[in-house]
Amino acid sequence: MHNLQPLVVLLLIAALTVGLPVCLYLLVTRKRRATVHEIRDNARARGWNFKMRHWTGNPVAFRMDARSRTSLRMVIKSGAARGYDPGWDATLSIRFPELAGEPDVLIVPRTTSRDSGVKVRGVSPEMQARVAAFSGLAAGAIRLLRDGRDTATGYASFDKAYQLSTFGVSWQPLIDARLAERIVSWPADVVALHTLLAWRDPFGFYIEARLPAPPNWATICYLVGLAEELCARLPAGRTVETPRSIVDRLIMAVMGKR
Repeated sequence: MHNLQPLVVLLLIAALTVGLPVCLYLLVTRKRRATVHEIRDNARARGWNFKMRHWTGNPVAFRMDARSRTSLRMVIKSGAARGYDPGWDATLSIRFPELAGEPDVLIVPRTTSRDSGVKVRGVSPEMQARVAAFSGLAAGAIRLLRDGRDTATGYASFDKAYQLSTFGVSWQPLIDARLAERIVSWPADVVALHTLLAWRDPFGFYIEARLPAPPNWATICYLVGLAEELCARLPAGRTVETPRSIVDRLIMAVMGKR
């Protein structure tokens, strides 16, 4: 009996050391896990493939492989913020692999004023050629940032908050005033939007919402609706040249598995 007492004490200590943090974790994340379970059930009811992204260490990080109303493949991901921008704590992104192409559209938040969009100036043809030799993918992005045309939507709140840049001549209005209002003014039952980004690159067309909290099902449905409307207005992507540099091939190999 005397030999059992130290063993019992050790077991109690181990139970408190392990069990208490686990119980606290389950208690703190209870509401968020319930939200994820609701998302999972609704996604599976639509025939979407839902997977938790346990490797991220985020209890509400997930991935869904789905189809849009027009049968485009969608890769939907929820994750955490990068930790360097105050005001948002989570991300919800959608990628449409079938809409891949040369970079020709970019929507980014303005920083401080109407004229503070993203631009690359002073890139000489020689420098552009050097960048292209190193990475054709990077050269395409620079071309969009340097030569892209900034377009106003006619909705003042959007035009003040975001820069819309397009490159090419076959564009219909990608965002009109009605869609711009939908992007800026989210309904009350979704997680409030902090900022939104969208772009096309050789791996697909992306739309990413930065949020102050992890998304609920209503937020996912709303962003999917916005993304589908953008995709309906998006012209076909220009064919991406076969990557020649080692850097491009490595990037294509990694991104192709996403």
